[in-house]
Amino acid sequence: LGGYAAQIVPDGLYAGANCMAVREALFTRFSWEMLLGFENARGIWFPGIHTAAKFALYVARKGGKTAALRVAFLIRTTEALRLAVAGGTLKVPITTVQDFSPDALAVMEFRGQRDVDIATRMYSPWPKFGDAREGFPLRQYMAEIHMGNDRAVFTEDPTGVPVYEGRMVAQYDHRAKIYSAGRGRAAEWPEIPFGDARKAIKPQWFIPSKNLSERTEPRVARFRVGFCDVASPTNERSLVATIIPSGCIAGHSVPTFTFPDEDAWQYLIWLAVANSFSMDYLARQKVSLHMSFAILDSLPFPRILVEDLRSRQLATRVLRLVCTGMEMIPFWNMIADAQGWVERVPEDGTPPGVVDDEMRRRLIAEIEAIVARELFGLTGEELDYVMETFPIVKERDIKEFGEYHTKRLVLAAYDALAEAARTGHAHVSRSTRRPRIQAWGFKGHHGADPSEWPADLR
Repeated sequence: LGGYAAQIVPDGLYAGANCMAVREALFTRFSWEMLLGFENARGIWFPGIHTAAKFALYVARKGGKTAALRVAFLIRTTEALRLAVAGGTLKVPITTVQDFSPDALAVMEFRGQRDVDIATRMYSPWPKFGDAREGFPLRQYMAEIHMGNDRAVFTEDPTGVPVYEGRMVAQYDHRAKIYSAGRGRAAEWPEIPFGDARKAIKPQWFIPSKNLSERTEPRVARFRVGFCDVASPTNERSLVATIIPSGCIAGHSVPTFTFPDEDAWQYLIWLAVANSFSMDYLARQKVSLHMSFAILDSLPFPRILVEDLRSRQLATRVLRLVCTGMEMIPFWNMIADAQGWVERVPEDGTPPGVVDDEMRRRLIAEIEAIVARELFGLTGEELDYVMETFPIVKERDIKEFGEYHTKRLVLAAYDALAEAARTGHAHVSRSTRRPRIQAWGFKGHHGADPSEWPADLR
């Protein structure tokens, strides 16, 4: 009793599902005094080990209970380690850990007090995705087929069912890359921009329909959400998701989930939140190398009703982002028939989605503003801070535009929404009043001015 334990361990100690019992013991039977999280950037700690690998050092004293834990994360240099040991740690109350992760007691990778405040605000109004709530459907996860274990049923015959791989999926885009040539590490996957005639579902492998299992055959016939399993807090984005069309099967690197068909509109709300910088900001504090089911289940996802006009405001924008190919027209029409938010389009007609890059950026910026301000209650300053935690996005924008273009658009959308609410011209709430975000005088849907956009986007 009273002795100390100190160990270097994998980062799963503070976030992994398999270490929940260890964390519970450290919180309830020890005074857990310090937790330092490291990242092996540039191989500084362990040469030859993956540079995205993370590990932790903990110190605990036997006896008593933990009231608060001193933490520091993302320690990538010896100077950062020196500062942490010298007192540069953050004090996280055990009650905060319990609020954020009541079942697993996972410790999020907070960087500072602002991170604690933002996370607290985002978690407080909404249940976690894995929590069942009356009136809301519970998601049904599935890894539909394994790219290695099920290799024997793969074929190059294009009459089979296309097999989705992770590189084919981007945010709001189910045709991000097409297979070109080569196999394994030598495979070529060019990224195809919107508007390019080559943009299509072009996989490396197919599966004959007769080889679909009883478990996967019904799933292949449905639209569902697919997200990228491979993730890292050092990637440009960590949480990447879109709608996977029917008639395709997803490899294990693209896990999927379904809602009942009558609740298909909820995919659109989920995607708006999941693909937002706000949610990614939370997720990347938990993820190591994979976006697991457990991590998704631990994140706070709004449960808003179909009658809530925020649902329509988000759903119509997401629809125009994801329905850019012929294979997505049935999904568009399913939402049109069920909710009346958009008008049906001919099954053999032009896909109704937006392919202009700048208009897509503006639509995404508006979604970001609604999610941050109206669903999570973040201030403009907090949203600014959140976006500064995505350095690769910032660097890419500066190289392409000479500025952090994405952040400027998002904050402009946030300010427009806040100003409209202040002046009474628009408001987003759980009431019957619907939001209207001011357009910024650029060419929009089918080249039209904003005043000529479809009514659901004006």
